[in-house]
Amino acid sequence: MYTGTDDLSKLGMMYSWNYEHHSHYYKESCGLVHGTTGEICAPVKGMETLAVFSPDVCGSLTLKKVGELETMGITGSKFEADASILDNGTLYPSQACYTTGESVYSGVMNISSCKWGAPAFISYPHFYLADSSYLDAVEGLSPSSKYHSFYFVVEPEMGVPLQVRARMQINILVDPYTGSNIPLFKNLPERVFLPAMWFTQSVDIDDKLSSTVKTALIAKTAGWGVLFALAAVGLVLLIIGLVISLRHGPRHPLPTHNAGSQSALTSLLSATDLASTHPPPGCSRSEVHHLVVESG
Repeated sequence: MYTGTDDLSKLGMMYSWNYEHHSHYYKESCGLVHGTTGEICAPVKGMETLAVFSPDVCGSLTLKKVGELETMGITGSKFEADASILDNGTLYPSQACYTTGESVYSGVMNISSCKWGAPAFISYPHFYLADSSYLDAVEGLSPSSKYHSFYFVVEPEMGVPLQVRARMQINILVDPYTGSNIPLFKNLPERVFLPAMWFTQSVDIDDKLSSTVKTALIAKTAGWGVLFALAAVGLVLLIIGLVISLRHGPRHPLPTHNAGSQSALTSLLSATDLASTHPPPGCSRSEVHHLVVESG
């Protein structure tokens, strides 16, 4: 069985059965070992079929998605077995490879080779979805989808089975017997498939596990919510920063004097002070100051 370590889609899927990849009880693809055993499933989100390997029939049964069903407050995908699973190619040609030994009408599968040659045939309970000839031969049967259907309900995100109703009926092929040792079969008009027993393998998720699944689903949803919220906050802060930057951008700096201008100004001021202190002959201090400023 695959553990899902390398590929989560293979979690719980059969890798081999009795060290074989083919059961050898059915021909071609019908004998391939594949599908889940039902105890654990890979996530089924987006899947339309679910393959289930059943040791009771030495093969795989392919269930088809028929809708959704809520169990313990958790919505799951419902996969149900239809009439094609127990057909021998009469109505569904792709099922012809399941025909072994005694050929029978649709609705009953010959599993004699799987049961060491015993005349055993399986069907749904009360011959549900089977050819009407089976019902006509036996009294007291009343097939019902509610009580006799075969289905799995699986949480699609995590692959947790929420509800399972695996129902099958074991039938024995009985031929008319003219001897006196078994008077019960003496008056049989023709061979008949006699229901020997039918059983249900039921699974229902309990309160503890359902709480765990709900918590995991909420955490996953909340995680995405927090991620989007943080992204939104980051975007808002970025926009605010851009607006502030554009509205209060850097002003034009005041012009600065280079070293040459500073040196010239210093020389000019020194000359002014010198001229004012020692004016040339014939000039007053105010006249000298005026001349120096104009030349500057």
